[in-house]
Amino acid sequence: MSELELRLDGRRILVTGAASGIGLGMTVNASAPGPVATPMLTDLVDGEQPNVASLPLGRVGEPHEVAAAAAYLASIDAGFVTGATIDVNGGLLMR
Repeated sequence: MSELELRLDGRRILVTGAASGIGLGMTVNASAPGPVATPMLTDLVDGEQPNVASLPLGRVGEPHEVAAAAAYLASIDAGFVTGATIDVNGGLLMR
């Protein structure tokens, strides 16, 4: 397993464990963003363009795309969603 897969697996265990233990009508979910066009990404690639060739969508994500996934998980529309992780990563990791 790669380091990324181990981190994501750990996040999955945390979310599903918390969701099963909370009950009381509360939901526990997570988003797992991939590379997103932010200053942090620019710092990681030393100001150069990130290599998007390994991303199936061929581009990095935009902050509003990650925010939309988080907003959905926090909305009433996701009232029956719990223990889930939404991958917002352009296909970098497909399950």
